[in-house]
Amino acid sequence: MGTAPSKTSTHHAVATPVVALPKPSKSPHQVDVKDVMISYSHQDVDAMRKLKSMLEGSGLTVWVDEAALTPGSVFLREIGEAIVASRLFIVLLSGDSVQSKYCQDEVSLAYVSNKNIFAVSLLQYDDVTKVMDLGMKLTLSCVQWTFLNEDTENAMNALLGSLKLSLSKVEGGNKEENEEDSGQGESDADDATNVMNKQALNFRLHAKRSSDMLPVETVPDNLMAQEFWKLKFGDVSEVEWAVFADTMKTHMSSMWNSIHMSAKDVKDMLKLIGTEMDVENGMLSYINYIKFCKKGKEIVALDEAVQLFASATVAVKGVFNISSSVRLTAIKNLGDHQSKAVINVLLDLLYDEEQDVQVVAAISLAHAASGITRIKTRSTVVNGLLGCLSSNDRLVRESGCLALGRMKSKAAIAKLLHLWRNDTISSVREAAQIAIEQIGGEEAERAMHVTKVLSDEIQKLKKN
Repeated sequence: MGTAPSKTSTHHAVATPVVALPKPSKSPHQVDVKDVMISYSHQDVDAMRKLKSMLEGSGLTVWVDEAALTPGSVFLREIGEAIVASRLFIVLLSGDSVQSKYCQDEVSLAYVSNKNIFAVSLLQYDDVTKVMDLGMKLTLSCVQWTFLNEDTENAMNALLGSLKLSLSKVEGGNKEENEEDSGQGESDADDATNVMNKQALNFRLHAKRSSDMLPVETVPDNLMAQEFWKLKFGDVSEVEWAVFADTMKTHMSSMWNSIHMSAKDVKDMLKLIGTEMDVENGMLSYINYIKFCKKGKEIVALDEAVQLFASATVAVKGVFNISSSVRLTAIKNLGDHQSKAVINVLLDLLYDEEQDVQVVAAISLAHAASGITRIKTRSTVVNGLLGCLSSNDRLVRESGCLALGRMKSKAAIAKLLHLWRNDTISSVREAAQIAIEQIGGEEAERAMHVTKVLSDEIQKLKKN
């Protein structure tokens, strides 16, 4: 994957362990669980040490690569594992860290791993964001920011209070559970990150505006989703998507401008939002609009729903960039997501040039899609996984079998039976058999019975 950079480099790199099984065994180098993991540029090591000291002085345990990595360890992998294992994630922002590809990857990995993220900035908002790329701006647009450039003591006290509150909720298991959207035939995953992001948005809404706080233009106007629709479109049950998109674009122009989104960025984001809202034949229904704005048991403002979706989408796409240092680690953590954006990314990854990525994507796709009953979506996922069974790589075929078995896809029985009878690799034949047994049903039982009977007869002929 690459060699370890020296401590004089801009930042550390993160390795991505190869995973070919649904439940990978514990790594011999697996990191200890800590309260907080700090991501930083090594050029800010003095600031990181001061922050670490303050956190530990308040009773929190902290993971940083400087202290936790030892000579001979697979330390690139350990950084990725530390993000996943730690309860909270802090990114120390500076002119150096926001331009570090490794920091950007780590923020994206923290996001898709459902970590409560806290941004601690050494600079004022305008100074740090003017050198920050769009992806990081979107990903960090919904998290709590702390500024250490002025009044450090008060800023740290506020940060510590937020960290401890968040820890109490993580340790108490106070996470929103996925709830099934009755009448739609498909469940929605509402992860802990969305809950955290909502708390961060509320924090910013009620925060006193000052020179080191986020500009007021980035704060949603909190016009609730139902109110927005009624105000703009009245009591109609559906509206043309082009009309809705133009209305939303105008309504949210200050937010787009505040994070410096180009016209193309906005156009691409609206296209993704349209897909997520299930726009069909150029029309958006009120039901699908409300479904998009629903987070857990609460229907939030359109502004907030869009901001959460945008940041999540960018994080997912960023972490799977061809040069991302944390792709495989991130793919392992996508099983908790069931949004169309995530599923579409995973489907694309089934055709990645790296076969290790295809393997883990297939496994994650099975986890992410197992709760989806919408016929069209399930069919697309099953067809993608069926393609894995024709791969020339045995791990891709094996993971495809296991994924189809987990999805209990009856449409896969014929092809799985062919692999069970004909594949030259015993582990693939075994995976195909396991999948057929998991799928079950008369067709699977009949196919397995016929094959076993024929095998027994062939063995008898050999003996005679």
